[in-house]
Amino acid sequence: ALFFFAHWAAVVRDLSRLDAAFSEAYARPLGSVSVAGTAYAVDTARLSRRLGFTRVVANSLDASSDRDFVSTFLHACALAMVHLSRLAEDLIVFSSEEFGFFTLADASSTGSSMMPQKKNPDPLELVRGKTGRTIGHLTGWLATMKGIPSGYDKDLQEDKEATFDAEATLANALAATTAVIRPLKLDREASARAAAGLLLATDVADFLTARGMPFRTAHEVVGAMVRRLVTEGRDFAALTLQEWRGFSELFDDSIRQVVTPQASVRARRTPQSTHPDAVAAALSEARTWLAGRATRVVSSA
Repeated sequence: ALFFFAHWAAVVRDLSRLDAAFSEAYARPLGSVSVAGTAYAVDTARLSRRLGFTRVVANSLDASSDRDFVSTFLHACALAMVHLSRLAEDLIVFSSEEFGFFTLADASSTGSSMMPQKKNPDPLELVRGKTGRTIGHLTGWLATMKGIPSGYDKDLQEDKEATFDAEATLANALAATTAVIRPLKLDREASARAAAGLLLATDVADFLTARGMPFRTAHEVVGAMVRRLVTEGRDFAALTLQEWRGFSELFDDSIRQVVTPQASVRARRTPQSTHPDAVAAALSEARTWLAGRATRVVSSA
């Protein structure tokens, strides 16, 4: 759950950036004309209210050349794609035979033309690949913006292709990622095996620290233990109590209850940690946030 909440946190930030881009674009330029404003007595505030804009632009010259909202939108799309690419790469790696934490559904993968057993994570690879396209739109647009003078120039028409394609790419990437995640299956046994063994070295060091040993010293003691166990091809579960105490007299039989994945998860105490209570609270907050977001979407429709 903590793994997916890490990606959820990024998505929430992405939506905040897209909201900011929407707000930035909601300034009404009518009345600016091409450079200096108009000689006609246009009630810009009234027009703005009737058309649903939140404000009127402050300067006519700036309004004719301002495409900051395009840059903001493209940045939001590019960063959202970067986050989707990170999620895609995680799922590609963790669903591989070497890890096997997740199993991709047949509907969201393709077969190999050579290896009968292989599932190709094509949708995820396409999301990862399309990220470079969106980043390119942002960098290309910024390069266009930097070379033009104040006022309107035809160069600004380049914003259309970049904006429309970035939006479509992000929408398609979200749809593809959702289609992969919904039927995704977790292999609990493989995940539990990966969370055990020498990965619990920090928990062993924390055990010593809780009994009065400075963490720096505990770090050295456990580091020496790990080096020996790696050489012998063993892990903490294989140690006898006598062997534990050979490394430090602070070890007692209770250490066996510490070096388990379940104990490690529960040992974390901070609100953003792996502790089940913290994860449950994060899930509740996420559901509340989603309900509020859905209400906003419906009310603005």
